[in-house]
Amino acid sequence: MAYLKTKSTKIFFMTLGFMTLVVVEYVYLLNSTDDLYGMLIPVINIETSHIIMLVMVIFFGISFLKNQD
Repeated sequence: MAYLKTKSTKIFFMTLGFMTLVVVEYVYLLNSTDDLYGMLIPVINIETSHIIMLVMVIFFGISFLKNQD
């Protein structure tokens, strides 16, 4: 809702960061309840949740480093 009011790209990337945080926490919840066994990316042998966390940190970093519109 804040993005719709301000139309700021900083707020947009912050929103994307929080959305990816929700997704990764849901993946961790499914992993801890054994509903989802560790999803690995076989080529690089890294869990998918770690890649999602990396994307989240990138979105938050962009939102903090982005100049004001």
